[in-house]
Amino acid sequence: MTRLPHLLIVLLLTAIPLAAQSKAKQKPPVAKRPFYRATQINQGKPFYRPILPPTNAAELNKRLTKAIGAEKSDILIARANYYIAAGLDDSARREFDRALLVDPDDGAVFIRIASQITAYRLKDGCKNVITMSSDYLAKHPNNDAVLYERAKAKSCLGDFEGAFDDVSLASTFAPQNRSYWSVKLNYLKKFENTDYAELLYQKLIDELEALMAAAPPSRYPYPAFPKDMLALAYIERAFFHKKLGNKDAELADFSRAVDLIPSYYLRMRAYAYKEHKMYPEAVADLDRAIYLVTVENQLQLRDFPEHYWLRADIFVLMGKFNEAIADYKTFLSLSPYRSAIIEPKIAAVKEMMNK
Repeated sequence: MTRLPHLLIVLLLTAIPLAAQSKAKQKPPVAKRPFYRATQINQGKPFYRPILPPTNAAELNKRLTKAIGAEKSDILIARANYYIAAGLDDSARREFDRALLVDPDDGAVFIRIASQITAYRLKDGCKNVITMSSDYLAKHPNNDAVLYERAKAKSCLGDFEGAFDDVSLASTFAPQNRSYWSVKLNYLKKFENTDYAELLYQKLIDELEALMAAAPPSRYPYPAFPKDMLALAYIERAFFHKKLGNKDAELADFSRAVDLIPSYYLRMRAYAYKEHKMYPEAVADLDRAIYLVTVENQLQLRDFPEHYWLRADIFVLMGKFNEAIADYKTFLSLSPYRSAIIEPKIAAVKEMMNK
């Protein structure tokens, strides 16, 4: 009985160091941190970057002030972006609203906020941007950038006609802004009312033709605005007519684009000719396109080999197998990394010749 206390003491003395040693081996608890998904994808898996949140709002303000200066609206917008990254949409909206109150008439601040609300798809963000933009435009009606932000918000809600109207108004205030015309063409492709879309295509093309007539000669060696945009408008309308099954209107618009920039759009018209089984016309376009590339050097080399591939496919359809093989081999000499596709084609053509 007298040995029992001594045994307990020995056990305690050995247990305490063991417990301390096991505790030392344990990893310290990791604080839960919000994560956001970056755009990069690594080996098929999304890449996540951790956010290191400061301990309190005062520390966050201190860091932001040090990083971007003392402009209060900038700090509030930066803090809103932090909240967006952390998944705290309501907090982000609160900071955006506060930034607007600081500089209610500053168009640059408004555009930064509106574009981020729309881009990050905050809760009811698109509706709010439309309301905010309308309020701002009531005071500053000629601001094309704010009209563009409202157009993006409307398109986010599926109102493509309303979005088109806003961008059209923006382009009247800033007609040299190429992106407005490009966005208008994108919205037109999404119209459900094809009759109305056709009218707007014509109106847009008329406006671009007027701009082109008034534009001074370009000093650039490549097609510049508005010439390149007018050609693109013809191409987009050609695809619109193709959807409606209007072959003549489709080919007419392709031809208008070719007249403006032949080196860009000859191959596209050749493909349209091929689809309509107009093989001699398609070959003629590709002959001319290859001439412009090889003799006049009017197209980037990276687009050049595709002419031979398309012409070879058309030669096969015409039964001109020797010409097809020659074009396939020329394409292969220019793009040897495509041999897995082209060599079976050559073998298939040779088999057709032997039948």
